[in-house]
Amino acid sequence: MKKTEKHALTVRIALLVMLDILFMQVASFGSLWIRHEFDFQAVEETFIHTVWRYMPLNILVTLAVFSMFHLYTSLWKYASITELSCIVAAVAISSLLHVLGMAVMGLEMFKSYLLLYFLLFLSMVVGLRFSYRFFRFVRNKCNRGMAEKRENVMIIGAGDAGAAIIKENRLSKAATRKVCCLIDKDPKKWGSIFLDVRLSVGRTRLWNL
Repeated sequence: MKKTEKHALTVRIALLVMLDILFMQVASFGSLWIRHEFDFQAVEETFIHTVWRYMPLNILVTLAVFSMFHLYTSLWKYASITELSCIVAAVAISSLLHVLGMAVMGLEMFKSYLLLYFLLFLSMVVGLRFSYRFFRFVRNKCNRGMAEKRENVMIIGAGDAGAAIIKENRLSKAATRKVCCLIDKDPKKWGSIFLDVRLSVGRTRLWNL
């Protein structure tokens, strides 16, 4: 790996770590804020003390769990259901350890804290990881709109391979063709929308080519 690539990877990991630490604090205090009907002045000092006291340990445990699930080394521009399931599992485990750790240390916290913390933290972690894929898609779509007209193509087969081709074509800067329609031998799929592309009805003899 070149030095520039290593530097870019290091910067990306450092940025993810810093943002995750920020998200932990936002999720913790956000849970207190929501629990007390969006009035932070009504939050008991005991709960605030609990969050601050456990925060260093929460950071260490959460970062360790996230590293175990490869949340700092995955290629998020290709993120899919697999990566999403890893995020959910990592956040769930870290949240559970968070509450268990406070209980072991004898720190007081209300019962709904676990659920509120989990939902807030999960939404931020998922949003951060998948935002790159979203903005990459929007950027490429805007660039293509400004570029010269691309060649229309048709894909045979509305299955996993067809889906992979459409997704890569949309996310790649080098793509020069536009998928305008698909055909498939399954009559149940005819006329439906497949990844925002309409499935056309083909003749029976086409499937024997």
